[in-house]
Amino acid sequence: MNITSRTCALCLMFFVLGEARALAQGGGAEKPKVSPPQISTPKPAPKHSNSSSTPRSTPRTSTSQPSDADVAGPNSEDPAFIGRRSLFSYPGTDLSGEHPLARSLSVEVLSRNTFTDDSVVNEYMNRVGQNIVLHSDARVPFTIKVIDSTSMNAFALPDGYLFITVGLILSVNNEAELAGLIAHQIAHCVAHHGIVNSLKTGSKSLEAFTTFNRTAEEQADKLAVQYLYATGYDPGALASGSGAILNSGQWKAENVAASFTGHPLTTDRIVAVRELVGRFPRREQYVINTPDFFDIKRRLTK
Repeated sequence: MNITSRTCALCLMFFVLGEARALAQGGGAEKPKVSPPQISTPKPAPKHSNSSSTPRSTPRTSTSQPSDADVAGPNSEDPAFIGRRSLFSYPGTDLSGEHPLARSLSVEVLSRNTFTDDSVVNEYMNRVGQNIVLHSDARVPFTIKVIDSTSMNAFALPDGYLFITVGLILSVNNEAELAGLIAHQIAHCVAHHGIVNSLKTGSKSLEAFTTFNRTAEEQADKLAVQYLYATGYDPGALASGSGAILNSGQWKAENVAASFTGHPLTTDRIVAVRELVGRFPRREQYVINTPDFFDIKRRLTK
């Protein structure tokens, strides 16, 4: 073997030894890592549930002009979609939370009225009211306060304060009718009727937030019967409660707050409510009354 051949053999030997050493130490060209394929889990379809645990839907945005008839869509009259639908909007205004003026209005009402201090009455009213709130489209927590007055009035403000008078509670015949009054006020709040009315009129008065036109009252009727149905009360109690109020003997101008004069349902509104209820899935029975209701009426008449 000549020198050239020996040199080539040595070079080949050193090259082989170097490669072997590199492999032993984990060297060499690094292979690209391949990630395992990602398996996409499909999102389950939303269930038609009236449960309070159903996620609240995000308020829809609108570029249309404000309208009194801002209840739209095929789900607006279906109680199965309560809490999972967006029904109301007003251009350029966030209606998903508390209105800045609402707190001052609530403070005004709280400072100008006397409220019942009967803990049993307050607990009962909040129990009935909160049960309806949980089965509504409400996105703010509610506080129900009973005004110690014989006049007839009930109203809700955008921050979730709902006020009802002793006189109005005593005018109804059963708990379902009382629940109908509460559901109607919750519906006004859900529909942002007070805020929209204030924005349209430019008024920031309490009257602007609690006095509504016929269209708003009809919208509140439509939502209230759904809330009664979802809670388990007889949805027809909204109509019968109006009759009870009108026939109570207390429906006089001096006994009724101006903001409440549009609340008892007129004949055509009663017909519309009954037609809507007729489209709900049939149930074997509804809650009409409880023993607690009569106890509360006795306590309020002492």
